[in-house]
Amino acid sequence: MTEAWKIKILSAALTIFFGFSLVGVLLVDKQYKKNITLYNEAVECNVELKEWRAAYEHLSRTDLKPIILRLQPRLDPQLANSISEAVLKYSHEYKLPPELIIHIMNRESRFRPLVRSSAGAVGLMQIMTKAHKDKLKEMGITPEEAYHIDNNIKLGCWIFREYFNSGNDIKKTLLRYVGGNHEKYVEDILIGFTNEAIVGVKDVQGVREVEEGNGAVEDKGEPQRNGEPEKETTNGESGDQSG
Repeated sequence: MTEAWKIKILSAALTIFFGFSLVGVLLVDKQYKKNITLYNEAVECNVELKEWRAAYEHLSRTDLKPIILRLQPRLDPQLANSISEAVLKYSHEYKLPPELIIHIMNRESRFRPLVRSSAGAVGLMQIMTKAHKDKLKEMGITPEEAYHIDNNIKLGCWIFREYFNSGNDIKKTLLRYVGGNHEKYVEDILIGFTNEAIVGVKDVQGVREVEEGNGAVEDKGEPQRNGEPEKETTNGESGDQSG
């Protein structure tokens, strides 16, 4: 083989080699650019998800006072603020939706801290102190101190979480909390809570002006417990929250 042919063959080989190398580089560059695009899209989605989570957390954890005042417009705003702070603290501790606790409280006591039922349930969350002496002892409080806003809401969240953990059923938990087969009680709370969630989703999406009445629970007068109106009294024995 002549030297000229060797040069031609080497030149052809180098041309093929560099040609394939160039194609490889272009393919790698294309894939790299595609990967960068996918990565950027993933980052953007993650940022958007975090923003939505932050928006919901902000709504859920800081917007309770307006909810309380919408449900009970006559309530002193300072009292509403104290209730809001306690609900946020203990709903977080016991991993419960704070809006659910608000609607349980609305149905139980209409946000009246000193209310006592004819059955003996006391305070905002209508705690049966006789049925939960162990919890009062662990907290180091007296039955009278169970009326205090912070103590009462802690007890209510503690009891509710305990009941829910035993069956993982919200309806059964609510029925056990009220101490009887009161379907309307459960319906009122779940509808109110669901309405609040819908309003919350609209707020996160930027719809701040909610039509008048959406998410609000109609004031049905005195709350019902075991079929009788609750009264601020010191008489009566209880049958609810009996364990």
